Amino acid sequence: MFILPNASADYRLTATGPQTDASWTFSSAKPTVDTRRGGYLCQPETFGLSTDPCAPLPMVFASYDLSDTLRSYNTVRATRTHTFDVFVYHGESTATWPAIAGAKVWTRVGDGADWVPAKIRRMHRDGVGNTTYQVTASYPKVGPGGATVDLRVEAWDADGDTLSQTTSKAFRLDR
Repeated sequence: MFILPNASADYRLTATGPQTDASWTFSSAKPTVDTRRGGYLCQPETFGLSTDPCAPLPMVFASYDLSDTLRSYNTVRATRTHTFDVFVYHGESTATWPAIAGAKVWTRVGDGADWVPAKIRRMHRDGVGNTTYQVTASYPKVGPGGATVDLRVEAWDADGDTLSQTTSKAFRLDR
């Protein structure tokens, strides 16, 4: 959790993890109305310092649904078309978020290989603007030891809030 200045401004937040790196850009200003969902606290409230309105940030998030496509040991067969879903969404809020406007996905096989754009098609938009995309990727033949696949997604909403996320070694390819 973090506290932003009260001034209206554009921000960039980055996060680095053991397997996923993400970067968000978004605009924010001091909230005039509290738009937290029930059960969510704001940092100053935790310490009893403020009763000012609080609001979640308009950050875009993405998650992958690979479950139906993975074989045993978290693998996908190489040289075949691989179709999976990406869900692009905003965090919980009582406010209306801008609709998710688009996404792009790339794959990379093995360390240092070039990023290859995947085909992406919007499948479903829920009632609050979150969107599920179907992604189709093809992979090259791999040697007996297989190879790992990295995934990169860029997504944005109608207000221009963005996400750039890279997941290293999301799964393995096998023969």
